[in-house]
Amino acid sequence: MRGSNIGAYRLYILFLLIMELTTAAAAADVMFRANLEHTGVFDKSGVVASNTELWRFATGDAVDSSPAVSSGVVYVGSKDKNLYAIDALTGKEKWRFATGDAVDSSPAVSNNIVYIYSSDNNLYAIDAATGFEKWRFLTGDFNLFILDSSPTVDNNIVYFGQKSNFHAIDAATGSEKWRFVAADIQGLNFGISSSAVANGVVYIGTFEKNLYAIDAVTGKEKFRFITDSAIISSPAVLNGVVYVGSRWNNLYAIDAMTGKEKWRFKTGSEVYSSPAVSKGVIYVGSSDSNLYAIDAVTGTEKWRFKTGGRVYSSPAVANGIVFVGSGDGNLYAVGEPSSQVTTPTGISTNGLHSSPRPSLARYSDEIAKNWSGNIYYLTVGILLIGIFVEGWKAIKTEK
Repeated sequence: MRGSNIGAYRLYILFLLIMELTTAAAAADVMFRANLEHTGVFDKSGVVASNTELWRFATGDAVDSSPAVSSGVVYVGSKDKNLYAIDALTGKEKWRFATGDAVDSSPAVSNNIVYIYSSDNNLYAIDAATGFEKWRFLTGDFNLFILDSSPTVDNNIVYFGQKSNFHAIDAATGSEKWRFVAADIQGLNFGISSSAVANGVVYIGTFEKNLYAIDAVTGKEKFRFITDSAIISSPAVLNGVVYVGSRWNNLYAIDAMTGKEKWRFKTGSEVYSSPAVSKGVIYVGSSDSNLYAIDAVTGTEKWRFKTGGRVYSSPAVANGIVFVGSGDGNLYAVGEPSSQVTTPTGISTNGLHSSPRPSLARYSDEIAKNWSGNIYYLTVGILLIGIFVEGWKAIKTEK
């Protein structure tokens, strides 16, 4: 492990992952923050965190990438320059794909292709089964600063941003369909958030503090909304409203059609966390160490839960439970009311800053047979934890 990779924002990584296996149908698209709208909601029942280790997998360096799980395979990048495909049941490596630099963005999986951006300035399309490259797209942008967005796939178009440019790429051929330049008056921008897509519009936040709404087909700007500071949080869209945080403490609610501010909520510090939206409530973390629950209509606080460290992690919601990691090294499972808290033992580290992804895995007849010797459906929860030093652990959850 290179000592230079140890920093205040990336000491340790925590992930809860979706696993959806089917017997015949192709796996659904899998991407960062659960869906195209990036709501962070996984409506699966029976998810309760536990601490029984099933397996662990070590990469050659730190893991900042949030994994995607599709058809029983975990896809995740590493600072050792590789994208890994790992068997979700056994933790054994299926293949690895070498890029030219760190793979910090999170993969998206669509139509049996894994899309990943590397700090070598290429977007790669990789066969999910074999690990062979199908195509690559070179951005030509110098990788200067913090934000390398994770790809989003919709209608056979891959959307992703790097530095000042936001790209729409044909998912089959790798050819560029359009490019949107997000820059300030000096022509500079240090990064673009991961995109949310809703109703034919792509929403992105930028380090130069604009939220942009872009036509998904033409790449033309529909509106921009100027926040008070850099946007590192990824936007979430639901019911005609865009929710996004800013570095100067605010969470914004913005009309998705007009770009007009509906409300803003001020926390005690930076909002790097990406909001989750569920049943009329916005859940978001802040560097003031709190997880907030905010009324989606009025922007008023419903409750807050205090952790022991900064909450850079983006909350995920499943079965009425909000999962979030904290810089105090704990994973929290917070219910309604917020006093219903589970802090699983055995998974504490020095800091957890990533986006949880909770769900259940339904294993098909064939997989159940190979696993246990019997033919039946199994419903099992898996919690994968990516730790900066130790690599990967798979933690069993309980129904």
